[in-house]
Amino acid sequence: MSTEDRVLTLREHIRATVARILHIDDIGDVDPNTEFVRLGMDSLASVDLKNSVENAVGVPLPSGVTFDHPTPARLAAFVDQCMSAPAVAA
Repeated sequence: MSTEDRVLTLREHIRATVARILHIDDIGDVDPNTEFVRLGMDSLASVDLKNSVENAVGVPLPSGVTFDHPTPARLAAFVDQCMSAPAVAA
């Protein structure tokens, strides 16, 4: 899968998750470039989103990820970078 396809897939997963968390019936109402706060997400919903994305991709994300990357498109790009980063040995 190309990077572009991977980011688009991540973005759609994030949009669908936001729709589920916020009880939005139509994923089309979750604009990929609208900030999560403007969509109605609070800190609890942000934690739910972070945890859902972590579980889906198997990569740990920082606790403030939705504030540092505040739109579905920006979060998808960041998650893709995290997935593409080489693993660091402990």
